[in-house]
Amino acid sequence: MITSLISASLLTFWCALSYHIYCAAVSRKNGFFGKRYVRDYWEDRLDRIRREAACAGVQWKTSHTLLLWFCSLLSAGLLFVLTHNELLFLSSWVLIGILPSVLIQVKHGNQRIRLLEDLVACLRQIIARIPDQGGLIKAMELTLQSGMDTQMEPMLRGVIQEIGLGNGMAEALKLWKHQIQMRKFDKMADTLLQAHAEGWSPPAMKALNKAIQIMEADLKAIRMARQKGRQRKRQLFSMILTAWSFPVILSLLHVGEGNIFKDSPAGKFLIFAYVIGTMLTIVKGNEYLSLNVDEL
Repeated sequence: MITSLISASLLTFWCALSYHIYCAAVSRKNGFFGKRYVRDYWEDRLDRIRREAACAGVQWKTSHTLLLWFCSLLSAGLLFVLTHNELLFLSSWVLIGILPSVLIQVKHGNQRIRLLEDLVACLRQIIARIPDQGGLIKAMELTLQSGMDTQMEPMLRGVIQEIGLGNGMAEALKLWKHQIQMRKFDKMADTLLQAHAEGWSPPAMKALNKAIQIMEADLKAIRMARQKGRQRKRQLFSMILTAWSFPVILSLLHVGEGNIFKDSPAGKFLIFAYVIGTMLTIVKGNEYLSLNVDEL
């Protein structure tokens, strides 16, 4: 047990050191003990993850990253204790590299879909109030006063404030489009601006209702696609569990007095390959089966 633990620690340290030396040799900016080495290297990793979260519009703290890294190392340690396979320590480095980015992308996708749901509900209320209120600004104000428990409230308040500052409807809707960043809403905002400039005639209201119906149809299609995606993800996990049943069954075979997967080098490497393959399959499968929310 002690020998295996020492071997695992040395193997992990050697892989980490080799990677650091490679990064330092590639950059050649501050020498061997330069910026990308040890503490500054990890600070750079943390900073890159923070920037990735900021670009995705996801609230993410450094403590979240550190917790994920700690859990990755802990899970690798538990796997080692259970299997005595020092190669499994390397799986923690794979998790450290991919887990924060994967979770950020998942949160980003969920946020974008929730944003679309809230946006459609908000626009439906605004359009329904325009005929009675006689204009877009009054309809927005009444919608805001009616109480909104969603992320639309600060956006709508900002649009009204822009108009109140005298920047005009075009600038206010441009700000709203920048906050939403959805192509479907860009067309909707252009239709709103045109109707605001030309008057709220029956053809203009018909165009607005058609535009919101298109967004509602897209939202319905997205919900159906997510439901199918969840079903396919369950199938993917079932396939992974089936694949893992083979090592479990074959572990009943013994080499002398030992287990073929715990006591032979080939068996240890095969289990390590299974672990890495499972991680990559889950990550890539999630990317393939998830909606590309940036195309909304």
